[in-house]
Amino acid sequence: LQKAGKIKHIGFSTHGSAANILRLIESNKFSYVNLHKHFFGDYHAQGTPDSLGGHGNGACVKRALELDMGVFCISPFDKGGKLYRPSAAVASAIGPELSPIAFAALHAWKTQGMHTVSVGFARSSDLD
Repeated sequence: LQKAGKIKHIGFSTHGSAANILRLIESNKFSYVNLHKHFFGDYHAQGTPDSLGGHGNGACVKRALELDMGVFCISPFDKGGKLYRPSAAVASAIGPELSPIAFAALHAWKTQGMHTVSVGFARSSDLD
């Protein structure tokens, strides 16, 4: 379908191990990846270590960006520390200038270089 011009970009979303994610990125078959990479840790099949001595999916994000892939951060506000209900320690550490959610979004965009962060809603009142 891509060769026929019906689909422009093909990507993948994963909770797999960092090693498996890196293999898919290195395959050059995809134009974007959806994965977990958060300030407060990652969320994938094997915990946080990756095969390159980094922390979690950091090496995956770095390599995807080197290959000019889009990088979509899954659940940075929920799996990344339930930042919609931060602990007092987290709120205090971030300080009064930013909300924990703003901090997490800026970390994904500015520090990690991700292009998009996802936000999930559990109920309609989350939009209030």
